[in-house]
Amino acid sequence: MVVAAARSVRDPFVDLLRVASMAVVLLMHWLTPLITTRDGDIRVEILPSGPVAWVVSWFIQVMPVVFLAGGVANTAVATAYRGRYAQYLAVRGGRLVVPAAVLVAVVALVATTAGALGFPQIGQAVSLSAVKPLWFLAVYLVVLALAPAMVAAQRRPPACS
Repeated sequence: MVVAAARSVRDPFVDLLRVASMAVVLLMHWLTPLITTRDGDIRVEILPSGPVAWVVSWFIQVMPVVFLAGGVANTAVATAYRGRYAQYLAVRGGRLVVPAAVLVAVVALVATTAGALGFPQIGQAVSLSAVKPLWFLAVYLVVLALAPAMVAAQRRPPACS
């Protein structure tokens, strides 16, 4: 019943922003690695570099959109789950942690298989490339955990008027 209430306040434009910004993040993380071999060593580097790439990167920043749209979504869900913090955290956190755990498990399987087949460098390259962007998940989980308190603080009247 609470989930239905949270879904009924969804904003399609915010959902579009969330999907589009995450698609850009995923696309950039999958398109920018440059994987090379030299003397039997496999190296993973970021493809674009230099002053032009640096300037272009300022125009394709989508992380603020991710956090803004996520804040709107967290506000709606925190409001629907008001007074039930554990349920809120389980629902919102689970929607992030479960897919990440599946990704980590698949990457671990691929990396272990590559190592067992005699290609440990490929396993290392795959694991670093796929899992390195998950730093964002830790930051977003903190934001998610603080969201109900921030929503409540924002709704309180100012201390001095």
